[in-house]
Amino acid sequence: MKIALYGMPCAGKSTLMDRITDAKVINGSQELRRICGGSFSELLEEEKHQVRIKYTEYINALNDEVIVSDGHYSFMETVAFTEADGDLYDIFIYLYCSPENLKERYALSEKNAKFAGESIESLRQWQEFEINNLREECHRRNKDFYVVSDNEEEQNNFFDFLSLLREGFSSYDLATDICNQIMEQFNKQDILYMVDGDKTIIIQDSYRFCCNGKTKIFDGDFYTGYQSFLFEKELQTASIDKSLWKESKVVQTK
Repeated sequence: MKIALYGMPCAGKSTLMDRITDAKVINGSQELRRICGGSFSELLEEEKHQVRIKYTEYINALNDEVIVSDGHYSFMETVAFTEADGDLYDIFIYLYCSPENLKERYALSEKNAKFAGESIESLRQWQEFEINNLREECHRRNKDFYVVSDNEEEQNNFFDFLSLLREGFSSYDLATDICNQIMEQFNKQDILYMVDGDKTIIIQDSYRFCCNGKTKIFDGDFYTGYQSFLFEKELQTASIDKSLWKESKVVQTK
C-alpha cells in the first residue's frame, strides 16, 4: 500500500510523518536531491519533471507493506504533480493548514521566505486549487482522497485512521458496496429519490441532531472519509436527547 501525503509548504507534513512508526516513511525532498545528485530547486522545469518520474519509479520498486511519501501538488502556478504520481499511489491524503498559519510560518522560514509576501487570500486560493485538483485526480482514478486539518486533536486521530487504512478501509469501496446493495434491492423500473439529510427526512438537521449540535468536524467544509471516521468516533461518546430521538421517529413514520 502506497500512501501520498500532500500539502502546502510549511503545512506540517514532515512533523506528521515523524510520528508515523508503523510504515516506511520516505522524505520526498531528500530523495529528489539524492536522485538528481545536487540541488533539485536549481534544475530546469523539464529536468525536475524527469527527476520526479524517477522518484515514482523508486517508490514503485519498494516492497514494504505500507509506504508513506510526502509531496507537493504545485508551487503557486507551477504544477509539480505528474500522471505517474496519480497512477502510483493507492491513497491520497491532503494536510490542510489555515492560510493565516501558513503566512506566519513563511515569515519565519528561510526556505519558504519567497511565499511570505503572498496575501491570505492568495494562499487560500492556492490551497483550494490543490485540494480541488487532487480530489479530481483521485476521482478520475477511483482512488481515495482524504483531507486532514491542522487541528491538533484531528491530527492525533490521524494515526488511528492510518491503522484503519492498513486494515483495508476504503471510502470508495464502501460507497461502491452501498450503491450495489441499493441497486440489488430495486428493479430498474423503480424511481430512486436522493435527498439531502438536512431536515428533509426529519425536522432536525441530521448530523447536528446526532451530536447535540456540538460537532466541529465539518466546520472546514471538508467532507471526506476522514471526517466521517472522526464523526463516527464522536458519536460513540455523544449524549443524545432521547425525547428528540422519539420525536424524529414519529416524523419519519408520517
